[in-house]
Amino acid sequence: MNTNAGYKAVTKLMRAAQRAKEMLSANKKALVSVEGIYDEMDFNTALTRERFDELTAPLVKRAIATAEQALQNAGLKAEDITHLELMGGGTRVPALQEALTAWYGKQLGRSLNTDEAIAMGTGFQVAKLSGAFRVRGFSLINYSTYNISFQLSPTEEVPKPAIRKLFEFSKLPSKKLIAVNRTQDFNVTLFMTVKNADGGFEHVPLQHYVLDKVNTSFHAMGFYKEDKITNGSKNTMEIKFKMVDDGVITLEHSQAKYDEVVNATKKVRKVINITDTDTNTTSTETEDGAAPAEPKEGEEAAEGEQKEAEKPAEAAEDAGKEEEKPAEDAAEEKAEEAAEDDKKEDAEGEDKEGEGEAEDGEKKEGDEAKEGDEKKDKKKKKKPKTKVIYEDVPTLKTNNNKRSLTAKIEFVLNPFPMNSSQMQDAKDTLTKLNKRDEEKRKISEAKNNLETLIYDTKYDKFFDDESLKPYYNESEAEAIHAILSEVDEWLEMESNDDTTAKEYKAKIKAIKALTDPVYQKKEDFIESERKKEEERIAAIKKKEAEEKKKAKEEAKKKKKAEEEAKKAAGDGKAEEGEAKPEDAEAKEGEGEAKDDAEQAKSDEEPKKEDEAHDGDL
Repeated sequence: MNTNAGYKAVTKLMRAAQRAKEMLSANKKALVSVEGIYDEMDFNTALTRERFDELTAPLVKRAIATAEQALQNAGLKAEDITHLELMGGGTRVPALQEALTAWYGKQLGRSLNTDEAIAMGTGFQVAKLSGAFRVRGFSLINYSTYNISFQLSPTEEVPKPAIRKLFEFSKLPSKKLIAVNRTQDFNVTLFMTVKNADGGFEHVPLQHYVLDKVNTSFHAMGFYKEDKITNGSKNTMEIKFKMVDDGVITLEHSQAKYDEVVNATKKVRKVINITDTDTNTTSTETEDGAAPAEPKEGEEAAEGEQKEAEKPAEAAEDAGKEEEKPAEDAAEEKAEEAAEDDKKEDAEGEDKEGEGEAEDGEKKEGDEAKEGDEKKDKKKKKKPKTKVIYEDVPTLKTNNNKRSLTAKIEFVLNPFPMNSSQMQDAKDTLTKLNKRDEEKRKISEAKNNLETLIYDTKYDKFFDDESLKPYYNESEAEAIHAILSEVDEWLEMESNDDTTAKEYKAKIKAIKALTDPVYQKKEDFIESERKKEEERIAAIKKKEAEEKKKAKEEAKKKKKAEEEAKKAAGDGKAEEGEAKPEDAEAKEGEGEAKDDAEQAKSDEEPKKEDEAHDGDL
């Protein structure tokens, strides 16, 4: 059995098996028949449902295991499912339905038209993802059906790195970030967790990412400087993976990060007192107004450290005191103005009131004098003026440095990406397949053209066409019938899948060699008749033009002769002078009648010629 014949035989058997499966879903027995499966031999057998269930038992067990795994991944049990709807053609198998019912413990749902539901759902999802259509809003949440884990390359400190989970039945699309403390080049290997034959799980290598120039990147960011501050500085490598909607994993980006702590300065706000004698002299007076003693040499450093350790709250408290001073001054000024107003009002009251009220006025004046003394005392005890300054204080800050890296991908699991030679081989293979498809198309087109030619020649477009019969005789008709029968028999008996387009075209050429002369005779006759008709019409038109031209010339000559006769008659009347006007008018009327008769006669002659021409046509 050659390769092509084997493929064809397997394809025929698969179609027959599909039909048998569909029949056994509703019947106890199915007959399987394949005609011409190989070398003109037929295949016939009978298959019962019991035998079919026995053959498909491993597949049914695998279906139950898949359902159990789905519930386990979702963290559910069979008792938690309220409704189980069967989807897909395979669910129509009675053995699978019985096994699912026994495992589920409830009646299975069969209310949906599964083929229609799948097609409609797919169409809506495609329309939604395309963005070119506006569909009713709905959500479809996809989860990855397998687990993805990763492992870093070993180091001296960690010779056997652990395999850690990356995507575990994750919602699609999903992103995960890996952050590691590495300063040298390293690798990241992705694994797919699959179930082995023993029922356990194993990690199958999927992709291998090589991250180089890590050390160079950290060196450029100042990680290896001698005077760096190690306390607080940290370095990390970030690798971000993305699993898209179709479950394909891609490396979105990888970068080196170095958070460097450096020395810096910052502005600190301070409030100081200003003395009355010298505005340039600063002091930190106490609340009782006494100036503190100047610090000794040994105390200067401690005082500087204490100033650096001052809290922002103290500065804020001093600022609050400074802001309160203008408010106190304004209150005192208002009190003084009110006192002066009171004095004026009291003075006016004294002038108007009688002597009986003098004692009250004296009391008021005494109180006012007392209040004035108290205010003067307050002014003497007024707080000293303050000034706000900003000092540069040493501190630490963090610089966030980042550098992107390029990772090389090495595929571990088949299929690998193709190299240049493999790519060229694939292109050559595609070229051959395209050439084969083109050859098949040409063969199919040539065969269809031959079959169409045979039918048209036998019936409508040749022998049944009455307009062609005058152009071929009986011997020609017999020859055409003979070639048609021969080619028709060749199509049924000898032509097969190995017949080339060239052979079909040769048969077409043999038939047309007999039919084309008949078509040509008809076309030649029609063309000759058309030319004759054109020549006859041209001759008639030419004759008509010549006759019209001749008639115009004769009418012109006649008119000229009449004008000359009238002129001569006018001269004769002038000489005689005795002719009556009535006679002249009569003669003139006769001449006009005569001219009209001749003109009508000349007009009727072309009409008669046109009628004769129409009769000839």
